Amino acid sequence: MTAIEVPSGIRLFATDLDGTLLLPDGSIGQRTREAIDALIERGIVVVFVTGRPPRWIRPIAEMTGHHGTAIGANGALVIDMEAEIIRRVHSIDSVSARATADRLRAVTPDITFAVEYAQEGLGLEGSSFALGSGYVARWEVPRGTQVLEPDVLFARPGITKLLARPHGNHGHDADTLLDAADRAVADLVEVTHSNADDVLLEMSALGVTKGSTLREVAAELGIDAHEVVAAGDMPNDASMLTWADTSFAVEGAHPAARAAAKSSIGSNADEAVAAVMEAVLST
Repeated sequence: MTAIEVPSGIRLFATDLDGTLLLPDGSIGQRTREAIDALIERGIVVVFVTGRPPRWIRPIAEMTGHHGTAIGANGALVIDMEAEIIRRVHSIDSVSARATADRLRAVTPDITFAVEYAQEGLGLEGSSFALGSGYVARWEVPRGTQVLEPDVLFARPGITKLLARPHGNHGHDADTLLDAADRAVADLVEVTHSNADDVLLEMSALGVTKGSTLREVAAELGIDAHEVVAAGDMPNDASMLTWADTSFAVEGAHPAARAAAKSSIGSNADEAVAAVMEAVLST
């Protein structure tokens, strides 16, 4: 196996979760947990950078010992993992959300929407999720999730992620829909996806990405890109893989992530990110 090379002086380790750090069953391997603990003991900042909403962050906090920081909803949120509190929110304004929906209906008329909401200072359960009419979620939604008409769906404050899913014979896969949507709404929101097998658009406020918020968090700590390692696997990871001077795409990563990363590593099933953490610890 080729040795993993990282520079000395790394001060922050940023990693995507699903498909990257987590095992295929969604758990954290023992080797990975031990490596995370060792990084934190060394004084290296660990940032979990994910598309997940806050309500899906608590299991990660529990599995990692409530250490570090999480960037959620593709950069829209900064979460204190120890206190389980949302510290910062970058939200989509209602005018942009409504205009985005209108333009995407022109791309594919049968598209439907859902919205993740959050507010600063709330705990992880303080966020909420609502569906537009006709939206069918891939995962089980929380009991009591509201179905709202557009006037209400896009008017509520704290829109952290706008989700859009086409139905019927729309003729798109995840990548072609992303390309078409980006051409249509690039001046209104950031649009990406996190799963090549799921035809679902994920949108955050204009200029807000995993990379932009990671840069923001690092700057507040006086950390530069050359002191950061990042790992990921999907288009929503590309911005942080580009920004960090040392970055890795895991085996099986989407072409956009591979193109953005400086190097490649093995699979999440083999805890490849743990091996990178160990390389950092050995410098």
